[in-house]
Amino acid sequence: KLNIMAGYVHDKTPQPLAAVSPLLPDSDRNDYSFGALYKTGNWDFNISYMVVVGTERTNIENGEPVRSSTTYPIGSYKAHAHLAGVGVNFRF
Repeated sequence: KLNIMAGYVHDKTPQPLAAVSPLLPDSDRNDYSFGALYKTGNWDFNISYMVVVGTERTNIENGEPVRSSTTYPIGSYKAHAHLAGVGVNFRF
């Protein structure tokens, strides 16, 4: 009747260092997820949670900006995301 779930993903960024900016501060990420599924009769109820933890990434190397253009701000970026889900299913 009850299933407990957990998961982990290490996601390496495909973004080159020269493209790091506030528009896309992509970095390597560690994703952790947890959830539960409860089945009773024709009903299924589930809840889930995932946290995405990004590593810090910078577009500065040896004290200098990686790109020659100053279109984007120079600096370091780090991002986290929290995702939650709830589901209900009824089978006829």
